[in-house]
Amino acid sequence: MGTMPPPPFSPLALSVDDQLPADIQLVMAFPAPLAPDHCAAAVRRGLVAFPHLTGTLEESPHPGRIVPADGGFNLESVISQAAFSVRDLEAMPIDEQSHHFIPRSMDPTSPGSLFQVRLTHLPPPHPAILGLRVSHAAVDGTGLALFFQHCTAESRGVDPPRVFHERSDGIGTCLDGPDHPPHGYRESQEGQEGHVADLDVAAHRVPTIFAIPVATVGTRFQTSSILHARLRLGAWLCVETAARCPEFSEVALWCDPRGTHGIPATFTGNTGCYLHFPLREIPADDLACHLSKMTKRRGFQQIADTHRRIKQAEARGRPMVWNGAASGALQLNLVPHAVAGTDFGAGLPAFALLLSRNSSGLRISLTPDATRFLVEVCLPGGAGDSLIESCHAAGLRPAVWCRGRQALEP
Repeated sequence: MGTMPPPPFSPLALSVDDQLPADIQLVMAFPAPLAPDHCAAAVRRGLVAFPHLTGTLEESPHPGRIVPADGGFNLESVISQAAFSVRDLEAMPIDEQSHHFIPRSMDPTSPGSLFQVRLTHLPPPHPAILGLRVSHAAVDGTGLALFFQHCTAESRGVDPPRVFHERSDGIGTCLDGPDHPPHGYRESQEGQEGHVADLDVAAHRVPTIFAIPVATVGTRFQTSSILHARLRLGAWLCVETAARCPEFSEVALWCDPRGTHGIPATFTGNTGCYLHFPLREIPADDLACHLSKMTKRRGFQQIADTHRRIKQAEARGRPMVWNGAASGALQLNLVPHAVAGTDFGAGLPAFALLLSRNSSGLRISLTPDATRFLVEVCLPGGAGDSLIESCHAAGLRPAVWCRGRQALEP
């Protein structure tokens, strides 16, 4: 697809929330070929609204900023003779997917390092594969989904949403009130910075990944919607994990404060906070009710208040840090289903997988066609395999991904 000149932009000051060590790595396979020129034009449209993705990271002064870079940035187009089907991709180990489809890691201070795209063409009738490496300092997962919406808005015949990149937009407008640490947080110690005081070492483990049919979850737990099914499955998996890992006494649910106390719903920077729920000696039904409350008005208020107290403490020079998994909290991330913007003219992806992570615990998402829940388990020991055994025993029909074709259901 060639080298493109970067659009101009003013330096973007970052926040402590943007200090995440692992880039976003995303692989998407499309059922029909993607024309390189069409794909490049879509990316150009996205970069008009997200010009800082073409910049470089300037790390000083802390916490750094993104500044314009000299020269262009490269969008790779690769022709491969490999015959990878969607089923092959579901079976392929993560490191192999990264090797085949993701551009190489670069020093974030180098031009073209914050946003890289590789379009891999496979021989017909195999899918076209789009691999992205995006700096987590530049956008989070929601921000990347908003970028895709801008890329594809014209071809979909819709108006792209207005986006907000300035990190001040992620603070919120209602900062009055007490700033004592929310449950699960504490004031940082000398030499610690914001929310990144304790890096999650377990996040670097290779996760166990398996897919479960949404319809099977609905039947097993008698749920009325995909949202209800995902909450019920998440609660059940947390309780099953606690039964095997006695170090976990709470669930730490990752919550998004966008749309609360003045934070724009289309803010693109890193934002979020943990809300904690008891895990020991609690039925999965009760935990599912706790999680469900976070999708209602009172839950939004609780998210807003937790995030407000964290940001207010930062503003007063008393930054807080999350106590982390060491405190007995099992992290749970219920990833939003945001695929509308990923139609680059060949339909929605037939396969999509995030290859990287900055947190351990459980991550639950939906496959692009919304027919299967994708469960990623990043925990010590054999917890992932134990959960797969539990799913089999419960009749949930898990199909193991990323371990070779023999792990998939026939």
